[in-house]
Amino acid sequence: RQRQMCIRDRHMDEVFYLANLPEELPAGLSAAAHYCRSGWRQGIDPSPEFSTSYYLTTNPDIRDSGVNPFWHYLIAGREEGRLPVHPGGWRHSVLSRQTSFKSYCDDWLREDAPGEVLDATELAGRLAASRRCEGLMISVGHDDYRNSPGGVQLCIELEELAARDRDYDYLNLHPWQPLPKLAGAGDDVLLSVILNGETVGVASASELSDAFTEIAAPADTEMVIHHLAGHAPEAIIALAERLEIGRAHFWLHDYFTLCTSYTLQRNNVSPCDAPCVTSNACRICLFGKEREDQLERLSGLFERLDITLVAPSEAALDFWQARTGLRPVDTVVNPHVVLEETSASNTIDVADDDPVRIAFVGTPAPHKGWPIFAELQRRLAAEECYEFWFFGAAPPGSSQVRHVPTHVRASDPESTARQITSHQIELVLHWASWQETFSFSTFEALCGGAYVLTNPGSGNVARAVGQLGRGAIFDDPEALYEFARSDGLKALAQRARVSRRNASFAASFSNMTFDLIGSSLSP
Repeated sequence: RQRQMCIRDRHMDEVFYLANLPEELPAGLSAAAHYCRSGWRQGIDPSPEFSTSYYLTTNPDIRDSGVNPFWHYLIAGREEGRLPVHPGGWRHSVLSRQTSFKSYCDDWLREDAPGEVLDATELAGRLAASRRCEGLMISVGHDDYRNSPGGVQLCIELEELAARDRDYDYLNLHPWQPLPKLAGAGDDVLLSVILNGETVGVASASELSDAFTEIAAPADTEMVIHHLAGHAPEAIIALAERLEIGRAHFWLHDYFTLCTSYTLQRNNVSPCDAPCVTSNACRICLFGKEREDQLERLSGLFERLDITLVAPSEAALDFWQARTGLRPVDTVVNPHVVLEETSASNTIDVADDDPVRIAFVGTPAPHKGWPIFAELQRRLAAEECYEFWFFGAAPPGSSQVRHVPTHVRASDPESTARQITSHQIELVLHWASWQETFSFSTFEALCGGAYVLTNPGSGNVARAVGQLGRGAIFDDPEALYEFARSDGLKALAQRARVSRRNASFAASFSNMTFDLIGSSLSP
């Protein structure tokens, strides 16, 4: 009982604990009681600040004594200088789970079966029955954009929406089995086929190609590649040649064309900036060998098709051109969003002594800066003048961060920006550890009246903050933490409040590839 009370008192993060519990918490049992009875023996952590397995591994005397490790740490361990977590932090956690590139990919494998797999005749019949427009846009993606939140998925949705106004059917092809790499060169990949937002079925790439022979694709057929993860480039080439499509637009949403690690994170923990594929940096990386094979296969795609490389920002195009050997026939910059400053409207007055509200928007991943946000929250947790918020699809797993569920759709792309405004968020942290090609969350923050906290290596995020003067760019995390200690965040939040009262931004969203191929086919 004493141990439970000690653990319950301000130290145990119940939201975090329950999020990592492999089964339902038994009725009538608190999280603290569960941890004391069996949780620590299962290796479950009571909070992000304490690793049960690490404490027991590095303190064999505690392990052999059978004492609850968290209780020991609270009453004696920290005074004795024992560490609660590995000093390597989240990086050590990631590296310890990565044993090989194969095991990394195996974690992506689905446990279910695809069900009915269509042959060419069945697929052709379904496509013919559902076609309604003169033109056809074939869109290649990496997952089901309708259900997966994310920037690339929103881009595909925006493009599909634009197709309806331009007399184009929109045919999306993505691998039934998502993968973090290319499929094998000889793989007849199973593809999920979606036409105008409705599921058609699952078919192999070869049967899909044969199906088009049966129904005769229209002359006005376009191809756009949004992402190749899970695809075999050779099958994309074969499909394009079967349909006599000589060109394709290829969007530079990320840097998958430079490396299998699409955010250029060596071993998923540190930025690498895409060094030479034969460098030692690649040889010690989880993705090194796969990258070499992938670049060779992508060069074949660029040689066989006339590729127009479409970048969402000048920053992305500049970075890509400096590091690639791929040669598109053309390049163009087409921003996903264009911001226009407007007069303030529907602003919410905030008192000067109200808490500063700091948020994280989007996917809480390391390459987006989630560990920096979590550390900032930890360092400021004792100060009541700060509140921390998270705007995203799933709860972040911390009771110290308030969650606002969001999933932006093309039908209402400004929904998160409105949420940021209505919850009076002044600062949004986007600490990308890679050269972001674009950032919807940055645009959402700015349109919501918030300032953005970032670093020089965040690509288009840092460029947008620098150009608009709405935020701050810090050289490293310690500079951010020192800025917070000196009350700099409070002053910056006050500037954001004043700016919100005086002016705001309106967002104009791209029609994606339809901005580049002309207007409607209709007379």
